[in-house]
Amino acid sequence: MSERIIVSCPVAAAPLKRRRELLMELARELHAAGAPCDRLEEVLDAAAAGMGVKGEFFATPTSLFAGFGGRAYFVRTHRAEVDLERLSLLDGIVRDLLNGTVSARKASQRVREVRDLTSRYPGWLTRLAAVTIAAAAAVLFGGGVTDVVAAALVGLVIALGVQWGIERRTVPAVTSVLAGTAAALIASLCGAVLPGVTGSLVILSGLIILVPGFEITTAVRELSGQHLIAGSSRLAGALLTLVAMAFGVAIGLGVGASVPAHGGTAVALGPIAFSVAVLVAPVAAAVLFRAPLRALPAMWLVSVAGYGASHAVGRISSIELGALAGAFTLGIVGRWLAKRVHEPAEVLLTPGLLLLVPGSMGFRSLLALVEQDATLGVTEAFRVSVVALALVVGMLVSAGVRGAPRRALAERVAVGD
Repeated sequence: MSERIIVSCPVAAAPLKRRRELLMELARELHAAGAPCDRLEEVLDAAAAGMGVKGEFFATPTSLFAGFGGRAYFVRTHRAEVDLERLSLLDGIVRDLLNGTVSARKASQRVREVRDLTSRYPGWLTRLAAVTIAAAAAVLFGGGVTDVVAAALVGLVIALGVQWGIERRTVPAVTSVLAGTAAALIASLCGAVLPGVTGSLVILSGLIILVPGFEITTAVRELSGQHLIAGSSRLAGALLTLVAMAFGVAIGLGVGASVPAHGGTAVALGPIAFSVAVLVAPVAAAVLFRAPLRALPAMWLVSVAGYGASHAVGRISSIELGALAGAFTLGIVGRWLAKRVHEPAEVLLTPGLLLLVPGSMGFRSLLALVEQDATLGVTEAFRVSVVALALVVGMLVSAGVRGAPRRALAERVAVGD
């Protein structure tokens, strides 16, 4: 951090205790908004240097540690869902701190306003987004008309169930088991009344909002950056979620095995339906991630560009190279647009990354193991790790092309790299 930034920041004139308190407030809210641990530590390092505070920070998905001149702080937290609007507002506060345009009192007030912020998206719209994501996933996975209808129904039930679990503070693993059971039962019932329903495709599509593909990719990113504890614990949490869902699906399939299938052939969907799914899925993902409205057009463009590159390259080569190309395109376009719409790149990249993450393969791997197909299960599990690594490499290479590693840390934080 340059001396010029430290001297020009008016917060540096505030009492040291007040500056430390402000840093801890920022740390809590960034963590609560779902910031990745490596990104969280980087932002706090930049903010501390800009405020003239000697501090060291360490974050995991469920805890925060901070050290200031021999005094240590520990905050026990819970794994948070990503809230892109809060991340955007907090990034703006840090940017203003580094630019010297906000006082400590004003910055603290803005942090509290972010903490008290409620989602601008009503519950019915969030449920509609979940249904849309499930239906779009069924289309992208190659399902027919009846598969899309069944997946949308499963998505609605899962969205309602997740909301019920949040309101009653249900243990996440229990929610995952119940969701898997419900998805399998509904898929079996739909298969009994609708022609040509593919049960595994409906289950996977309906559960797509719970499949922790984004968590797996974030964990690999943290591990690749030598944030070993954060990455390992996040990966363990994602695997627990997958196992719990697979266990629930096994229960549901066992109960639904006695339901006779309708048979018949589903009506196939053409390229127009595929194109519509690609176009609407990013908007639904942005709603689920509580994205700021002003950034929606840029998010949509970034997501479509990334998925388009992944699909095009994947068709002529392999899914691994497709993931690499998609992540690289996502990073290039996202960082270019981030500077023009004055949003952190993390905000623009997240919905698009959701369309590329390998969570569906991880879930298929566990389903194969549940069905005692060990060869397929191990093969899919290995592909999950390769695809996740390809996504991380693509993002890192795109950051290098855009010049992020060569800029000062404060500059990177200011543009959200």
